[in-house]
Amino acid sequence: MSFPTWERSLHCSGSATPGAQALMRWIIETYGPKGAQNWGIYNCRNVRGGATTSAHGEGRALDVGFPVGDPDGDRLLQRLLKRPGRLGIQAIIYERRIYSKLSPAGRPYTGWHPHHDHLHIELTREAARDLSYVTVKRILTPPSRRAGQRDLWKGLRGPDVRWLQRKLSIQADGIFGPKTKEAVLRYERRRNGKPYKLRVDGTVGRQTWRSLGVKPMY
Repeated sequence: MSFPTWERSLHCSGSATPGAQALMRWIIETYGPKGAQNWGIYNCRNVRGGATTSAHGEGRALDVGFPVGDPDGDRLLQRLLKRPGRLGIQAIIYERRIYSKLSPAGRPYTGWHPHHDHLHIELTREAARDLSYVTVKRILTPPSRRAGQRDLWKGLRGPDVRWLQRKLSIQADGIFGPKTKEAVLRYERRRNGKPYKLRVDGTVGRQTWRSLGVKPMY
């Protein structure tokens, strides 16, 4: 866990940065739409209750909303805390705690808003300028767990299972249990035939991945 040096915001830039947009896109695709919500990036204002420019003013901070108590908020936090340096994340605020180079394990946050319902994520200027969606996905998604990189069946778990569950419009907990198997069976029965010949067995193999719009990579 290694945060980059925190950079103070100086003025309003006029728009959201590419890096912040790329990170937001990945988060919403991974944890939305019923969980994570895009609460905004660019906002020309001062820090709430302060007199200095917010990182939102430079378009390099993103607010990701979660229902209060949603475990996905904690899961996202832990995921980001493993790689802040590679992503160029200079600070994260969530659940009354702030994480940065000064306090990588977190310290009490005493700002105006408790951040119980959203994560505030700040990027360095370099990351805000250069971070791409492809880079975010490569850093945050383990290669063996991306959608389409393995067969899925009951008992497995991971981000690819979560992706599948969201695609099938069921609870996305990342665990391939009985309800997920039943949802896969329903999908296979419905989609079996042209243009795909699917095996109705409750597992996700190459043909099922293709029918879901994912090119198998194994």
